[in-house]
Amino acid sequence: MLAAIRRHFDAHYAAGESPLDLSLQALLPPALAAPETAALRSSAFLTPAGWRRLCGMAAQASVMQGCVSPVRLLDAGCGRGGVGAALASSIGASLVGVDFSEAAIAAARADHHQPGAAFMVADIASLPFEDGAFAIACTIDALHLVPDPQLALRELRRVLRRGGVMFGGVHRIGTSGAEARHMAHWQAFFADAGFGNQCWQDVSQEWRSVMHEKHARRLAQRGVLVARHGGAAALECDVSRQMVGSLDEPGFISRNARFEFLVTAT
Repeated sequence: MLAAIRRHFDAHYAAGESPLDLSLQALLPPALAAPETAALRSSAFLTPAGWRRLCGMAAQASVMQGCVSPVRLLDAGCGRGGVGAALASSIGASLVGVDFSEAAIAAARADHHQPGAAFMVADIASLPFEDGAFAIACTIDALHLVPDPQLALRELRRVLRRGGVMFGGVHRIGTSGAEARHMAHWQAFFADAGFGNQCWQDVSQEWRSVMHEKHARRLAQRGVLVARHGGAAALECDVSRQMVGSLDEPGFISRNARFEFLVTAT
């Protein structure tokens, strides 16, 4: 399963912008097309409101660390690195980004050259760092894709120093519907891994509203997209139909949920 997920993301990050990609970008709802978030080139769910919340959590984490110096921010599942780089810059930290996709890390290294920034291919469940190496970590829309999130959380706790802070976002549904996890499940996973002082926020309504608009826009333009781009556009619209669902079959959007968190290493 992990190999298949890795191949998917390698293909995603290695692919350039095709004419179909540009057509789909033109159909994005305003919440996903805002310049301040679009410039980050993130594959995570990122609206202007969500970005402000992330920046707020990073600032809160920095304040909680007090005079710890130097501060390094670990971005676990960093993708192209834009989000982690911007967060690290906002709190004056150096960035260490890890991702299991070689294509993602190649893109991150090509795009970001801040002093002290480092990007490496690594599995969240087996990190190449010593115990307590970081004061702050973030993981944004990545943990729900990990086959064993409890193992990954224990590893993230290991590389955070006592009192360190981790923040980010997770989804209810991961690599398959059978792995659905409600907020209470995630809270238990974090507690078992050694995280306390848990602050959680259910942002499912925002996520569902924006994602429904995104895929409804694509479906409304299905004929135009297929006429212009052929079978690849038809496949994209089939995915949108699965996301939105029908009267007889609820779609992925209505079945999924998204939560944001800030926790401390106990």
